[in-house]
Amino acid sequence: MSTIYNKHRPKIFDDLLGQDHITQVLKAQIKQKDFSHAYIFEGPRGCGKTSAARIFAKAVNCLTPKNGEPCLKCDICKSYEEGSFVDIVEFDAASRRKIEDVEGFKDMVNYKPAISEYKVYIIDEVHMLTDTSFNALLKTIEEPPEYVIFILCTTDVQKVPVTIQSRCQQFHFRLAGDTELEKKLKKVLQNEKLDIEEKALQLVIRAANGSFRDAESILQKLITTSDISDDKKITYDEVIFKLGLPNEDSMLSILIKLQEADFDSVISSKEEVLKTISVENMVVSLINFLKFNSIFDIETRFKVLELFLELRSKMKSSQNSSDWFDVYLWKVFKITNSTKDKPNLNSFSGTDITQKEMSNDVSSGELGNNALEEIQDIKNTTNKDNAASNVDVSHNNVTIIMDEVKTKLVSGLKETDSRLSEYLTGAVIKEYAQGTLTIAVKSKYIKSVLEIKRNFDKIQDIVSEYITDFGKLNVIVDKSIENTDEVIDIKEIFGEVIA
Repeated sequence: MSTIYNKHRPKIFDDLLGQDHITQVLKAQIKQKDFSHAYIFEGPRGCGKTSAARIFAKAVNCLTPKNGEPCLKCDICKSYEEGSFVDIVEFDAASRRKIEDVEGFKDMVNYKPAISEYKVYIIDEVHMLTDTSFNALLKTIEEPPEYVIFILCTTDVQKVPVTIQSRCQQFHFRLAGDTELEKKLKKVLQNEKLDIEEKALQLVIRAANGSFRDAESILQKLITTSDISDDKKITYDEVIFKLGLPNEDSMLSILIKLQEADFDSVISSKEEVLKTISVENMVVSLINFLKFNSIFDIETRFKVLELFLELRSKMKSSQNSSDWFDVYLWKVFKITNSTKDKPNLNSFSGTDITQKEMSNDVSSGELGNNALEEIQDIKNTTNKDNAASNVDVSHNNVTIIMDEVKTKLVSGLKETDSRLSEYLTGAVIKEYAQGTLTIAVKSKYIKSVLEIKRNFDKIQDIVSEYITDFGKLNVIVDKSIENTDEVIDIKEIFGEVIA
């Protein structure tokens, strides 16, 4: 069975996503037939270096190239794809790194191409060669026969001697962005006639860390271990389980508890999560969660992220990963609890607050484009005691009362996001004033879940369908809330409703 990353390996430059700064130059050289005798393709693993080398090797020998691309139809292109083309030679320096191997390789260079115009040598993982092997290779690269082109691929260009680097054209390949990974994976899934939940796809993309090969390997693992029928998708829970990752709720729970004065509960939650995943996976998951979600204020967030990145690096060379994890959790705990005296939006009730204090409490813009204006709106609303909150809340000539808005939220999210729907079931709509709808929940944990940007946007989209002048959503914590649906008098919230 062919692996996905081999089956869907790029065959032309346009298939190489995210490397336009390289492919445009190489295509121009091919169109002009102006090649260097040696190239270095360097960059992280899985970003397309070897694929680019193979495409370039085909293109320089292609009988009918089109716009700098191999045609894939001529005899040379076909024979290479079939594995029978002898004028493109791949040399694995990781397994053949000794001087004897390189000496034999040097002898091959003296033979002219059997069929094509150029003989192309692709040396993969070139940084693995020994010093003596590099010295033996240097003379050949310095003065190669006119029919020879070298392409050296490496993930660690610093280990390649400067004497060799200076004789090659260098191209730096970068890691793929999320958009590029998503485009590639969706194309693979379409070709394989498979489907995956959007949330699960995003999880695969994050786990790949910018590597096309890693993303496709993860997808291969999910496909080969799943019972996928025509009407079944690869689910988020399935990805979590098979990759050995914690779910977002677990990560959020630990980060919320780190802000509370109870370190024992943090350790208990950590131990519970570690029953199903490794310490290393948990640390990586915390890092990814912090990168994509705003849990703390901006300063605290980056301090915590810095500590977890430092921990990940330290764990690579340590045999006591769990002990180091506890130490760094304590460091994070001290940082997150050192900011407890800052003003809290949840308990704000109209008392005087300075502009500077309000600025310190802005997390990272999740609650709106201008958090200071939002705070002022809440303050003004509180002072007016909701007395002048007469607004038009009609939709299709039907007046919507608060319990109906909540019902629409819960039912609207039930199919697309059952977890979010459950959190809103126990929420209470407190007030609507000056375009701001205030929802109260019973814990800081649920508040943080609702304020994750994608969840926040989902709620706002649904509310805006039913309240004509809706502008902003405000989530507060009210620990007195019971898990019951509260019906609020429409007149108490809106005054006299305009029909």
